[in-house]
Amino acid sequence: MDGRTTSALFKPALTEVVWPNGECKTMTSSTGAVVRQRFDLREVAPRDRLTVLDEVAGRSSVPFRAQRLDPSRLLRYAHDSLMLGPLGINQTTLGNYVGHRSPAQARDSSEPRLVIALDTTGGPLRVEQEGRHVASSRGSIVPWWSVSAWTVRAGEVQTIRAVSVPLDAIGLPHLLIHDLLATDLGASPLGRLFSDHLDNTLRLPEMSPTVMATLSRVTIELLRALLSTAAGDEFSSREPLHRTLGVRIMLHIQGNVTDPTLSADSIAATFGISRRYLYLLLSRLDVSLAEWVRDERLQRAADALANPADAHVSIAAIAHQSGFLDHSSFSRAFKTKYGSTPTEWRDRSAGIPPTRPLGAAGSAWVVHWTHNKLHGQ
Repeated sequence: MDGRTTSALFKPALTEVVWPNGECKTMTSSTGAVVRQRFDLREVAPRDRLTVLDEVAGRSSVPFRAQRLDPSRLLRYAHDSLMLGPLGINQTTLGNYVGHRSPAQARDSSEPRLVIALDTTGGPLRVEQEGRHVASSRGSIVPWWSVSAWTVRAGEVQTIRAVSVPLDAIGLPHLLIHDLLATDLGASPLGRLFSDHLDNTLRLPEMSPTVMATLSRVTIELLRALLSTAAGDEFSSREPLHRTLGVRIMLHIQGNVTDPTLSADSIAATFGISRRYLYLLLSRLDVSLAEWVRDERLQRAADALANPADAHVSIAAIAHQSGFLDHSSFSRAFKTKYGSTPTEWRDRSAGIPPTRPLGAAGSAWVVHWTHNKLHGQ
Protein backbone atom coordinates (compact mmCIF):
# COMPACT_ATOMS: atom_id res chain seq x y z
CA MET A 1 0.00 0.00 0.00
CA ASP A 2 1.32 3.46 -0.87
CA GLY A 3 2.53 5.50 2.09
CA ARG A 4 3.46 2.51 4.24
CA THR A 5 6.72 2.85 6.15
CA THR A 6 8.49 0.91 8.88
CA SER A 7 8.33 2.34 12.39
CA ALA A 8 10.54 1.34 15.31
CA LEU A 9 8.56 3.19 17.97
CA PHE A 10 6.95 0.06 19.35
CA LYS A 11 7.73 -3.62 19.88
CA PRO A 12 7.04 -5.86 18.08
CA ALA A 13 7.90 -4.03 14.86
CA LEU A 14 5.01 -1.88 13.67
CA THR A 15 3.87 -0.74 10.30
CA GLU A 16 2.74 2.85 9.85
CA VAL A 17 -0.08 3.27 7.38
CA VAL A 18 -0.70 6.80 6.10
CA TRP A 19 -4.03 7.52 4.48
CA PRO A 20 -3.69 8.67 0.86
CA ASN A 21 -4.61 12.29 1.71
CA GLY A 22 -2.20 12.25 4.66
CA GLU A 23 -4.49 13.18 7.52
CA CYS A 24 -4.47 9.93 9.50
CA LYS A 25 -1.62 7.66 10.54
CA THR A 26 -2.29 4.20 11.90
CA MET A 27 0.41 2.03 13.49
CA THR A 28 -0.26 -1.70 13.47
CA SER A 29 1.57 -4.64 14.99
CA SER A 30 2.94 -7.51 12.95
CA THR A 31 -0.33 -9.34 13.63
CA GLY A 32 -2.32 -6.50 12.07
CA ALA A 33 -3.78 -5.20 15.35
CA VAL A 34 -3.96 -1.41 15.60
CA VAL A 35 -1.60 -0.18 18.32
CA ARG A 36 -1.49 3.58 17.88
CA GLN A 37 -3.42 5.98 15.68
CA ARG A 38 -2.78 9.67 15.13
CA PHE A 39 -5.20 11.99 13.41
CA ASP A 40 -4.95 15.78 13.04
CA LEU A 41 -7.36 17.97 11.11
CA ARG A 42 -4.73 20.69 10.76
CA GLU A 43 -3.29 18.57 7.97
CA VAL A 44 -6.59 18.84 6.10
CA ALA A 45 -7.78 21.80 4.03
CA PRO A 46 -10.24 23.88 6.13
CA ARG A 47 -13.09 23.35 3.68
CA ASP A 48 -12.71 19.56 3.96
CA ARG A 49 -12.26 19.22 7.71
CA LEU A 50 -15.85 18.54 8.70
CA THR A 51 -16.34 16.00 5.91
CA VAL A 52 -13.15 14.15 6.82
CA LEU A 53 -13.86 14.13 10.57
CA ASP A 54 -17.43 12.98 10.08
CA GLU A 55 -16.19 10.12 7.91
CA VAL A 56 -13.60 9.09 10.50
CA ALA A 57 -16.21 9.32 13.27
CA GLY A 58 -18.49 6.99 11.35
CA ARG A 59 -15.69 4.42 11.07
CA SER A 60 -14.67 4.48 14.73
CA SER A 61 -15.23 1.56 17.11
CA VAL A 62 -18.21 3.50 18.49
CA PRO A 63 -19.65 5.31 15.43
CA PHE A 64 -20.96 8.85 15.86
CA ARG A 65 -21.47 12.04 13.86
CA ALA A 66 -19.32 15.17 14.01
CA GLN A 67 -20.38 18.79 13.50
CA ARG A 68 -19.11 22.33 13.99
CA LEU A 69 -20.52 24.12 17.02
CA ASP A 70 -20.30 27.44 15.14
CA PRO A 71 -20.47 27.05 11.33
CA SER A 72 -18.53 30.30 10.87
CA ARG A 73 -15.46 29.07 12.80
CA LEU A 74 -12.79 26.51 12.01
CA LEU A 75 -13.14 23.03 13.44
CA ARG A 76 -10.21 21.75 15.54
CA TYR A 77 -9.61 18.05 16.19
CA ALA A 78 -6.35 16.21 16.87
CA HIS A 79 -6.48 12.67 18.23
CA ASP A 80 -3.71 10.34 19.45
CA SER A 81 -4.90 6.91 20.58
CA LEU A 82 -3.09 3.94 22.08
CA MET A 83 -4.62 0.47 22.07
CA LEU A 84 -3.83 -1.93 24.91
CA GLY A 85 -5.74 -5.01 23.85
CA PRO A 86 -9.45 -4.25 24.39
CA LEU A 87 -8.60 -0.96 26.06
CA GLY A 88 -8.25 2.33 24.22
CA ILE A 89 -6.42 5.29 25.78
CA ASN A 90 -6.31 8.59 23.94
CA GLN A 91 -5.54 12.27 24.11
CA THR A 92 -7.67 14.60 22.02
CA THR A 93 -7.46 18.32 21.36
CA LEU A 94 -10.74 19.73 20.09
CA GLY A 95 -12.48 23.04 19.57
CA ASN A 96 -15.67 24.33 17.93
CA TYR A 97 -16.74 20.72 18.01
CA VAL A 98 -19.91 18.70 18.52
CA GLY A 99 -19.91 14.90 18.63
CA HIS A 100 -23.27 13.15 18.69
CA ARG A 101 -24.25 9.49 18.84
CA SER A 102 -27.88 9.13 17.86
CA PRO A 103 -30.42 6.71 19.37
CA ALA A 104 -30.27 4.70 16.14
CA GLN A 105 -26.48 4.45 16.33
CA ALA A 106 -26.74 3.44 20.00
CA ARG A 107 -28.73 0.40 18.85
CA ASP A 108 -26.09 -0.73 16.37
CA SER A 109 -24.05 -3.93 16.63
CA SER A 110 -20.84 -2.29 17.90
CA GLU A 111 -19.40 -3.61 21.16
CA PRO A 112 -20.91 -1.75 24.18
CA ARG A 113 -18.18 0.48 25.61
CA LEU A 114 -17.70 2.97 28.40
CA VAL A 115 -15.71 6.18 27.89
CA ILE A 116 -14.11 8.01 30.82
CA ALA A 117 -12.87 11.49 29.85
CA LEU A 118 -10.45 13.61 31.89
CA ASP A 119 -10.46 17.39 31.35
CA THR A 120 -6.82 18.58 31.45
CA THR A 121 -7.30 22.23 30.44
CA GLY A 122 -10.51 23.46 32.05
CA GLY A 123 -12.81 23.12 29.06
CA PRO A 124 -15.55 23.21 29.64
CA LEU A 125 -16.41 19.97 27.93
CA ARG A 126 -20.19 19.64 27.92
CA VAL A 127 -21.57 16.10 28.03
CA GLU A 128 -25.22 15.12 27.74
CA GLN A 129 -26.61 11.61 28.27
CA GLU A 130 -29.60 9.95 29.88
CA GLY A 131 -31.21 13.33 30.57
CA ARG A 132 -28.17 14.56 32.51
CA HIS A 133 -25.86 17.45 31.60
CA VAL A 134 -22.40 18.20 32.97
CA ALA A 135 -19.91 20.97 32.14
CA SER A 136 -16.39 19.93 33.06
CA SER A 137 -13.66 21.97 34.71
CA ARG A 138 -9.97 21.17 34.98
CA GLY A 139 -9.56 17.79 36.68
CA SER A 140 -13.11 16.67 35.94
CA ILE A 141 -13.61 13.00 35.07
CA VAL A 142 -16.79 12.36 33.10
CA PRO A 143 -18.13 8.97 31.91
CA TRP A 144 -20.52 8.17 29.10
CA TRP A 145 -21.36 4.92 27.34
CA SER A 146 -22.20 3.78 23.84
CA VAL A 147 -25.54 2.03 24.53
CA SER A 148 -27.59 5.23 24.60
CA ALA A 149 -27.46 8.53 22.75
CA TRP A 150 -24.88 11.11 23.82
CA THR A 151 -23.70 14.57 22.82
CA VAL A 152 -20.29 16.09 23.58
CA ARG A 153 -19.56 19.78 22.92
CA ALA A 154 -16.32 21.78 23.07
CA GLY A 155 -16.36 25.50 22.25
CA GLU A 156 -12.85 26.79 22.93
CA VAL A 157 -9.82 24.64 22.10
CA GLN A 158 -9.19 22.18 24.92
CA THR A 159 -7.44 18.87 25.56
CA ILE A 160 -8.96 15.78 27.13
CA ARG A 161 -7.60 12.35 27.93
CA ALA A 162 -9.92 9.40 27.80
CA VAL A 163 -10.19 5.66 28.30
CA SER A 164 -12.53 3.50 26.26
CA VAL A 165 -13.21 0.01 27.59
CA PRO A 166 -15.77 -2.74 26.85
CA LEU A 167 -18.56 -2.70 29.42
CA ASP A 168 -18.18 -6.43 30.04
CA ALA A 169 -14.49 -5.98 30.94
CA ILE A 170 -15.37 -3.65 33.82
CA GLY A 171 -17.37 -6.29 35.63
CA LEU A 172 -19.72 -3.92 37.45
CA PRO A 173 -23.53 -3.84 37.40
CA HIS A 174 -24.77 -1.73 34.50
CA LEU A 175 -27.20 0.02 36.84
CA LEU A 176 -24.27 1.24 38.96
CA ILE A 177 -22.51 2.57 35.85
CA HIS A 178 -25.74 4.09 34.51
CA ASP A 179 -26.14 6.24 37.61
CA LEU A 180 -22.67 7.76 37.07
CA LEU A 181 -23.12 8.73 33.41
CA ALA A 182 -22.66 12.43 32.58
CA THR A 183 -21.56 13.22 36.13
CA ASP A 184 -18.23 14.55 37.39
CA LEU A 185 -16.13 11.92 39.18
CA GLY A 186 -13.11 14.20 39.55
CA ALA A 187 -13.76 14.76 43.25
CA SER A 188 -13.83 11.02 43.93
CA PRO A 189 -11.12 9.87 46.37
CA LEU A 190 -9.52 7.95 43.51
CA GLY A 191 -9.90 10.66 40.86
CA ARG A 192 -6.35 11.98 41.18
CA LEU A 193 -4.90 8.49 41.29
CA PHE A 194 -6.67 7.53 38.07
CA SER A 195 -5.64 10.79 36.38
CA ASP A 196 -1.97 10.29 37.27
CA HIS A 197 -2.06 6.71 35.98
CA LEU A 198 -3.58 7.84 32.69
CA ASP A 199 -0.94 10.53 32.30
CA ASN A 200 1.90 8.06 32.95
CA THR A 201 0.47 5.51 30.53
CA LEU A 202 0.10 7.99 27.67
CA ARG A 203 3.78 8.89 27.98
CA LEU A 204 4.96 5.35 27.30
CA PRO A 205 6.53 5.20 23.82
CA GLU A 206 7.56 1.54 23.74
CA MET A 207 5.79 -1.55 25.00
CA SER A 208 6.04 -5.27 24.49
CA PRO A 209 2.81 -7.33 24.33
CA THR A 210 3.41 -8.47 27.93
CA VAL A 211 3.66 -4.88 29.19
CA MET A 212 0.57 -3.91 27.17
CA ALA A 213 -1.40 -6.74 28.77
CA THR A 214 -0.22 -5.77 32.26
CA LEU A 215 -1.05 -2.09 31.76
CA SER A 216 -4.46 -3.00 30.36
CA ARG A 217 -5.30 -5.06 33.45
CA VAL A 218 -4.00 -2.40 35.84
CA THR A 219 -5.98 0.34 34.07
CA ILE A 220 -9.22 -1.64 34.09
CA GLU A 221 -8.76 -2.49 37.78
CA LEU A 222 -8.23 1.18 38.64
CA LEU A 223 -11.23 2.17 36.55
CA ARG A 224 -13.36 -0.39 38.35
CA ALA A 225 -12.17 0.98 41.71
CA LEU A 226 -12.86 4.57 40.61
CA LEU A 227 -16.42 3.75 39.56
CA SER A 228 -17.12 1.66 42.67
CA THR A 229 -15.84 4.37 44.99
CA ALA A 230 -17.73 7.12 43.15
CA ALA A 231 -20.90 5.03 43.52
CA GLY A 232 -20.26 4.69 47.25
CA ASP A 233 -19.28 1.00 47.17
CA GLU A 234 -15.90 1.28 48.84
CA PHE A 235 -15.75 -2.42 49.68
CA SER A 236 -15.73 -3.56 46.04
CA SER A 237 -13.07 -0.97 45.20
CA ARG A 238 -10.55 -2.31 47.70
CA GLU A 239 -9.64 -5.52 45.89
CA PRO A 240 -8.60 -3.96 42.54
CA LEU A 241 -6.67 -1.25 44.36
CA HIS A 242 -4.84 -3.88 46.37
CA ARG A 243 -4.00 -5.97 43.29
CA THR A 244 -2.49 -3.00 41.45
CA LEU A 245 -0.69 -1.42 44.40
CA GLY A 246 2.69 -3.02 43.76
CA VAL A 247 2.80 -1.87 40.13
CA ARG A 248 1.66 1.63 41.07
CA ILE A 249 4.23 1.99 43.82
CA MET A 250 7.10 0.87 41.58
CA LEU A 251 5.93 3.22 38.81
CA HIS A 252 5.85 6.05 41.34
CA ILE A 253 9.34 5.27 42.62
CA GLN A 254 10.73 4.97 39.09
CA GLY A 255 9.04 8.19 37.99
CA ASN A 256 10.32 10.17 40.98
CA VAL A 257 13.66 8.48 41.60
CA THR A 258 15.67 11.61 40.73
CA ASP A 259 13.84 13.62 43.40
CA PRO A 260 16.25 13.88 46.35
CA THR A 261 13.28 14.12 48.74
CA LEU A 262 11.94 10.70 47.70
CA SER A 263 11.68 8.60 50.85
CA ALA A 264 9.70 5.81 52.45
CA ASP A 265 7.63 8.43 54.27
CA SER A 266 6.78 10.35 51.08
CA ILE A 267 5.90 7.17 49.18
CA ALA A 268 3.72 5.86 52.00
CA ALA A 269 1.95 9.22 52.25
CA THR A 270 1.29 9.26 48.49
CA PHE A 271 -0.49 5.92 48.64
CA GLY A 272 -2.11 6.38 52.05
CA ILE A 273 -0.34 3.44 53.66
CA SER A 274 2.05 3.05 56.58
CA ARG A 275 5.83 2.77 56.25
CA ARG A 276 5.59 -0.74 57.66
CA TYR A 277 3.06 -1.82 55.02
CA LEU A 278 5.15 -0.18 52.28
CA TYR A 279 8.19 -2.19 53.31
CA LEU A 280 6.05 -5.35 53.46
CA LEU A 281 4.85 -4.80 49.89
CA LEU A 282 8.37 -4.10 48.67
CA SER A 283 9.70 -7.21 50.41
CA ARG A 284 7.19 -9.27 48.44
CA LEU A 285 8.77 -7.82 45.31
CA ASP A 286 12.22 -8.58 46.70
CA VAL A 287 12.99 -4.84 46.71
CA SER A 288 15.17 -3.00 49.22
CA LEU A 289 13.99 0.59 48.81
CA ALA A 290 17.27 2.36 49.56
CA GLU A 291 19.28 -0.08 47.43
CA TRP A 292 16.83 0.05 44.51
CA VAL A 293 16.74 3.86 44.49
CA ARG A 294 20.53 4.12 44.72
CA ASP A 295 21.10 1.59 41.95
CA GLU A 296 18.47 3.24 39.73
CA ARG A 297 20.11 6.63 40.18
CA LEU A 298 23.56 5.20 39.50
CA GLN A 299 22.27 3.44 36.40
CA ARG A 300 20.83 6.69 35.08
CA ALA A 301 24.08 8.48 35.77
CA ALA A 302 26.10 5.73 34.08
CA ASP A 303 23.94 5.85 30.97
CA ALA A 304 24.12 9.66 30.86
CA LEU A 305 27.90 9.58 31.19
CA ALA A 306 28.10 7.16 28.25
CA ASN A 307 25.72 9.21 26.11
CA PRO A 308 27.46 11.47 23.54
CA ALA A 309 24.52 13.86 23.72
CA ASP A 310 25.47 14.56 27.35
CA ALA A 311 29.19 14.97 26.72
CA HIS A 312 28.96 18.71 27.46
CA VAL A 313 27.19 18.16 30.81
CA SER A 314 29.46 18.17 33.84
CA ILE A 315 29.71 15.11 36.03
CA ALA A 316 28.43 17.14 39.00
CA ALA A 317 25.36 18.16 37.00
CA ILE A 318 24.70 14.56 35.93
CA ALA A 319 24.98 13.45 39.56
CA HIS A 320 22.48 16.11 40.61
CA GLN A 321 20.09 15.30 37.73
CA SER A 322 20.23 11.63 38.76
CA GLY A 323 19.16 12.42 42.33
CA PHE A 324 22.47 12.80 44.20
CA LEU A 325 22.90 15.98 46.23
CA ASP A 326 26.47 15.31 47.28
CA HIS A 327 29.09 14.85 44.56
CA SER A 328 31.56 13.04 46.82
CA SER A 329 29.05 10.41 47.96
CA PHE A 330 27.99 9.95 44.33
CA SER A 331 31.58 9.34 43.22
CA ARG A 332 32.16 6.81 46.01
CA ALA A 333 28.93 4.93 45.30
CA PHE A 334 29.64 4.95 41.56
CA LYS A 335 33.14 3.50 41.98
CA THR A 336 31.85 0.86 44.39
CA LYS A 337 29.21 -0.29 41.90
CA TYR A 338 31.11 0.01 38.60
CA GLY A 339 34.75 -0.29 39.68
CA SER A 340 35.76 3.01 38.11
CA THR A 341 35.30 6.70 38.75
CA PRO A 342 32.62 8.62 36.81
CA THR A 343 35.39 10.28 34.75
CA GLU A 344 36.95 6.93 33.87
CA TRP A 345 33.54 5.52 32.98
CA ARG A 346 32.77 8.44 30.68
CA ASP A 347 36.15 8.13 28.92
CA ARG A 348 35.88 4.36 28.52
CA SER A 349 32.23 3.87 27.61
CA ALA A 350 31.20 6.99 25.70
CA GLY A 351 28.87 6.00 22.87
CA ILE A 352 27.73 2.68 24.37
CA PRO A 353 23.89 2.50 24.27
CA PRO A 354 21.95 2.51 27.57
CA THR A 355 21.58 -0.91 29.16
CA ARG A 356 17.79 -0.51 29.29
CA PRO A 357 15.13 2.08 28.35
CA LEU A 358 15.29 5.55 29.89
CA GLY A 359 12.59 8.09 30.71
CA ALA A 360 9.03 7.13 29.85
CA ALA A 361 10.20 3.92 28.17
CA GLY A 362 11.79 3.02 31.50
CA SER A 363 8.31 3.11 33.04
CA ALA A 364 7.30 0.31 30.68
CA TRP A 365 10.37 -1.63 31.79
CA VAL A 366 9.37 -1.18 35.44
CA VAL A 367 5.82 -2.41 34.75
CA HIS A 368 7.24 -5.51 33.06
CA TRP A 369 9.76 -6.11 35.86
CA THR A 370 7.11 -5.72 38.59
CA HIS A 371 4.71 -8.00 36.72
CA ASN A 372 7.37 -10.72 36.56
CA LYS A 373 8.16 -10.35 40.28
CA LEU A 374 4.51 -10.59 41.25
CA HIS A 375 4.07 -13.71 39.12
CA GLY A 376 7.33 -15.37 40.11
CA GLN A 377 8.92 -15.10 36.67
